[in-house]
Amino acid sequence: WPHLHTFGGNPAVHASSTAGQLFAEGSGCKDSADRSAYWQPTLVDEAGQPVVPESFRAYYRAGEVDPQLIEPAPFGLRLVAGIPMATSRQPLDINYLCLGTSYALVNSVHDTAVDCGPGEFLRSDVEFPQCWDGVNLWLEGVAHMAYPRGGECPASHPVAIPQLSLESSYPEGSTYEGMGFEGGLSPYGLHADAILAWDPGEMQTLVEGCLNAGRVC
Repeated sequence: WPHLHTFGGNPAVHASSTAGQLFAEGSGCKDSADRSAYWQPTLVDEAGQPVVPESFRAYYRAGEVDPQLIEPAPFGLRLVAGIPMATSRQPLDINYLCLGTSYALVNSVHDTAVDCGPGEFLRSDVEFPQCWDGVNLWLEGVAHMAYPRGGECPASHPVAIPQLSLESSYPEGSTYEGMGFEGGLSPYGLHADAILAWDPGEMQTLVEGCLNAGRVC
């Protein structure tokens, strides 16, 4: 189902990009060691006009597993989270929130975007699976990845990597009643994709020095 996407990270990404090509092109991130590409469907208002995020952040966290067990994510790993064709609430890894100007949580909805009031802004949060099968950089249906269960990775996907979260913040005070995604996707269909193209040495340094050590970096 073709639809527009809003991109963050590497500005050189295109439909057939490889991690090697992205790495050669440089970075669009504040941390130049991260040359990954991130994208999600474009939010449109009731008139069908794109609503452009004011910020698009990629966080790498310990997630739900023992931080000391986390290994660097492999170069070239492709990730997908969310179900584009969803017509009802998705799991709690896909969230919309209304935040106040002090970033305090005002309201949280786990299925579709909400109408944020004056002085509030909408943020979408997408958390990717962090358990890798240890072999494949991509399998159809994202079969190479899984979410932790009970704080541990399943035996079929034993390698814990940093949990990637994408957070998109939209203009303060905007109204999102009647929102949807370009191309006719249901408002339940929030999802996101990523091609990881970190400098491998820097990824390892950050995992060992921050996540494994229990530090917030």
